Amino acid sequence: MLLIVFLCYFSFAQSQIPEQNLGSNVSRLLNTLLANYDMRLRPNFNGPPVKIQCTLNIDSIGPIDEVEMKFRIDFSFRQYWDDPRIKFDEDYEKLVLNAKFLERIWQPDTFFPESYESKKQQVMVPNILLRISPEGHILLSSRVTVISKCPMDLQYFPMDVQTCQLKIEAYGYTAKDLQMEWHPEYPVEYERKQLKLAQFELIGVYTHGYWMNLTTGNFSGLTLSLKFQRSLIYFVIQVYVPAYLIVILSWVNFWVNRSSVPARAALAITTVLTMMTLIGATNSSLPRVSTIKALDVYFAVSFFYVFGALLEFAVVCYLNKPRFMQPKRPLLESEKGGEIETCLNGSFENKDSDAPDSSKSYVFYVGNIDYYSRIVFPVSYFIVSLIYWCTYFVLT
Repeated sequence: MLLIVFLCYFSFAQSQIPEQNLGSNVSRLLNTLLANYDMRLRPNFNGPPVKIQCTLNIDSIGPIDEVEMKFRIDFSFRQYWDDPRIKFDEDYEKLVLNAKFLERIWQPDTFFPESYESKKQQVMVPNILLRISPEGHILLSSRVTVISKCPMDLQYFPMDVQTCQLKIEAYGYTAKDLQMEWHPEYPVEYERKQLKLAQFELIGVYTHGYWMNLTTGNFSGLTLSLKFQRSLIYFVIQVYVPAYLIVILSWVNFWVNRSSVPARAALAITTVLTMMTLIGATNSSLPRVSTIKALDVYFAVSFFYVFGALLEFAVVCYLNKPRFMQPKRPLLESEKGGEIETCLNGSFENKDSDAPDSSKSYVFYVGNIDYYSRIVFPVSYFIVSLIYWCTYFVLT
C-alpha cells in the first residue's frame, strides 16, 4: 500500500517539473528580451516608419445627442505592429502577457482627436490583451469608451441621414516615424442586431485613412464613419398626427353658426394656442440652429392654416353687420320671408342656410365665406401636405 502511494506521488511530482521549468524558462526569456530594451525609442529607430494596423470590434453605440451633437461608442481597439527587438525562439508559439509587461515596452501614442471624453475599461482589472509572437509581432487590445463629437446637418430633420465619425491619430510621432492604417482583412467587426438605437438605425460602416499637415509635421490618421438613418415612426406618432388633428379641428369653425361668436372664438383660439404649444415642446429638445428644418416647414404650414381659420372667423364676425347685409333695392313682399335679421346681444342671426343662394340680392352674402372655406382649406392643405412628403422623401 505504501509502495502504491509513493509511486503516485512520484508520478505527480515528475509531471509538475516540466510546467515549473516552462514557467521559469519564460521568465528568463522575458528578462533577456528586456535586458537591453529601451522603451523610449520606437522600433526601427532612425529607419523606416512603424506600421500600426488597427481594427475595431464595436460593442455598442449610443446614445446620439442632437442637442450637443455628440455620440458614444464602446469598442475593443486592437493595434498590431512589429518590434524586432523582442524576437525570440520559436519554441513558444505565442506569449500572452498582462498589462504590467506593457509598461516596459514601447507602444504607439494613439488618441482620438475629436473626442470629448475617452477612457479604458478598468473593471475588474484593466481590460488589456497583450500578445507577442516569436517574429516580434505584437497585438495590443483594449476596451475603450469614447464620447466624440458628431456634427449634424438637420436640414431634413426628422427624415435625415447623419454620419458620425471617429478619428484615430498618433499624437507625437509624425508620418516619418509612425504610419497608421486599417487592417486589410477585418478593419471593423460588429453585429448589426446588437447595435440598436432608440431613434436611429445603423445603415453603413466605412473606413478610410487620411494625411494631415500641421506646423509640427505631417501626421497620418484613420477615420471610422458610421451612417445612421433616423426612425420616422416616433415623430409621426408624437408630432405629425397631433398636428394634423389640430388643423382638422380648426376647420370645425366653418360649420358652427356664425352667430355663435363665443363658441367659434374659443375653438379658434384654442387650436392656435395648442399648435404653438406643440411647436415649442418639439423644438425644446432640438439644438438652436439657423437651418430651416423639414419639421419647421411642416409646422409653418400647419400654423398658417390654423391661424387662417382664426382670421376667417374674425372676417365673418366683422362682415356679419347690418351695413353689409342691406339689399340693393327694396324687397318685395314675396322676398321678405327668408331675410329677417334678428338682433341678439349686438349680433345678427341669419335664419337661412349658409349656402349661397342666387335669388338673394344682398351686396355681400357673409355665408359664402364659411361655405367656400369648407372646401378650400381641406383641399389645399392636403395638396400641400402631399407635396411636402413627396419632396422630402425624394431629397432624402
